[in-house]
Amino acid sequence: MTLEPPLITARCRRCFLVAAKYWVKDGEGFWVESNCMYGRVCRCDPAPVLPDGEQLAGLLARARRAGNTSYRRAPVVIHV
Repeated sequence: MTLEPPLITARCRRCFLVAAKYWVKDGEGFWVESNCMYGRVCRCDPAPVLPDGEQLAGLLARARRAGNTSYRRAPVVIHV
């Protein structure tokens, strides 16, 4: 079981804080919406809508082309 670096960081358009990060573990991807290791995270109401489906697939392809440089920074940052 290995956790790859985050592929996508989603930032809130209202507060500009991290809303979620997209991680891949054992070939399965998932959004982590809050975690103390990120520091301050978005608490806006309503919560930002995270991409899925074709939009998410396009962002993942873009992230994989860019490559990962660290566990703290994702190669793709979006504003949701």
